[in-house]
Amino acid sequence: MTIKVWIPIAEGVAVFAVTCLLVRKYADLERTNWFSLIITTMSWFLAFSMICFIPLDIYAVSVFQSYS
Repeated sequence: MTIKVWIPIAEGVAVFAVTCLLVRKYADLERTNWFSLIITTMSWFLAFSMICFIPLDIYAVSVFQSYS
């Protein structure tokens, strides 16, 4: 695998780690239902991942257009 494949994987892991830390910090883990924690973590992950993956998508499109 080349380095270009590892960049989105590393970004996804970093976004998931930050999301888990934020949920752990701001959610009351003892009183909150586990289903609500999972749904909140998934929605925050999807929202935060746009910050990382949209610029990567724009970069990838510009690189592939320069080859054609």
